[in-house]
Amino acid sequence: CGPEQEPNNTIARHSRSQKRSRTETRSRHIWSKDDNTQLMKLYFQSNPSRTGYRRRLHSLWMDAQLFPRSEQQLADQARSIRNNNLLSDIELLEIQGSILAPQDQISTPANSQQNPSHTSPQQSSQESQSLSQQQGNHTVSQAIRNLRQASADIPNVNTSADRAPSEEVKNRITQQLQDLLNDPSQIQVRPLRHVNRSKLKLETSLVNSCLSEIAPSSITDTNTLLLAGAHVVRERLGEKPASSQPKERKDPFWKRRIDEKIAQLRKDISHLEEIKKGVVLKQRIHEDLHRRHPLLKRKESPV
Repeated sequence: CGPEQEPNNTIARHSRSQKRSRTETRSRHIWSKDDNTQLMKLYFQSNPSRTGYRRRLHSLWMDAQLFPRSEQQLADQARSIRNNNLLSDIELLEIQGSILAPQDQISTPANSQQNPSHTSPQQSSQESQSLSQQQGNHTVSQAIRNLRQASADIPNVNTSADRAPSEEVKNRITQQLQDLLNDPSQIQVRPLRHVNRSKLKLETSLVNSCLSEIAPSSITDTNTLLLAGAHVVRERLGEKPASSQPKERKDPFWKRRIDEKIAQLRKDISHLEEIKKGVVLKQRIHEDLHRRHPLLKRKESPV
């Protein structure tokens, strides 16, 4: 029995080692921004508006001698770039304009050499398609210029001077901190994990600047000032204080179900004891007992 099974065990161990080595050498490629840019260039070159673009995209990708990828993987990555904003809209427009602009320069001289008096319907349709494509390229280029011009014309309104709080606001916050330091019983805080981070950071920096103007006399005052600052930040963000009464924690469902079963069994035992003593119970109680405990013998009715 042993010698016959030894070759099979050897083959199984060899196959497992091959699988393990195969998984150990396999590594997942992380797409960089340059890889995504190169993929989108080839994507626009493959003319995605026509059928069979995945085959053309894979052929261009293999001709570029990049890392190997299948047609499905390239199509999925291109869709992820467009849907998840891995490249901005301006970058995609620039890539599309750089790919389609040389095609216009090549097609324009060829169209100018044709004789307009001897154009067939097929040639006229091709000319109209090239003209519409050229207009689309001009639209893309114009859109890029408009976006750049709009971004350059936007004034910088978020200056530190505009967002600096007034002295009246600082004095009011400082006075509130001083009052809370004198009467710590009024301090009420709560977690602010759900608050917008930018608003919380802005209010915290304002309160910290006011806290720096108050000199605590002991470590207890320092802790009280920190709690008072948290109280002021909570109030300025419009958050309600945490409830002083803790919520009643219900037992889990499995525990409540077991407790209900125990209570029902005690009730059934009490009924059985009464039946054993000869006490006459209602017919509904007998039916419930027989339904819950089928092993009980039913009392035969007299003929």
